[in-house]
Amino acid sequence: MFRFALLLSVLLLAGRCGASTILESSSESDTGAGAEGSGTCMIGEVKLFAAHWAPRNWAPCEGQLMPISHWSALFSILGTTYGGDGRTTFALPDLRGRVPRGKGNGPGLAPINPGQKGGAEHYTETIHQNPSHHHMTHFKEINAKKSDCSYAQCPDSVRVLANPSSPYIQGQSSTTLSSYNVGGNQPGASLDPWMGMQYIICLQGLYPSRS
Repeated sequence: MFRFALLLSVLLLAGRCGASTILESSSESDTGAGAEGSGTCMIGEVKLFAAHWAPRNWAPCEGQLMPISHWSALFSILGTTYGGDGRTTFALPDLRGRVPRGKGNGPGLAPINPGQKGGAEHYTETIHQNPSHHHMTHFKEINAKKSDCSYAQCPDSVRVLANPSSPYIQGQSSTTLSSYNVGGNQPGASLDPWMGMQYIICLQGLYPSRS
């Protein structure tokens, strides 16, 4: 009986220890550094985050100035590519309302450097962007008879009654025909369909080694 009671006590104690170990392990995995990026993300790594805030050890990519004395590892990677004076401060990438574009010189594309910005939300087309073209001006030809009267005189009634449908002109005249301008000259959007999300950058974690 004594042995049975001792064995039962040992099993209960072991069960309690095991449960405690499991809870502690679960707590560490839920709230520890690994869950928030420290030690697992790479310093300078940028990714999308669906919330409107940044996790611990990450910061939103909003172009903010960072003190070099506090973030020396990150500064050694970014430098002043995205801003800062390089003595006391450096800047994070500013991706508010922007999308990243791969650096380099792709086939048939303009070269892109890190930190370079470009593009516009709206675009107004001018005549310089239109293909070369022309507009036709149309008018209806009518028959006319030249009058021998002076400028101050009109054709006599006999001539008018004889040809009532034919206008009378004196000599020849020339004029310039032109077409009217059309369009409202309003800017148009040059954006693909989009959805707002937040870019974040890793401040503390694994230091990247150059390959």
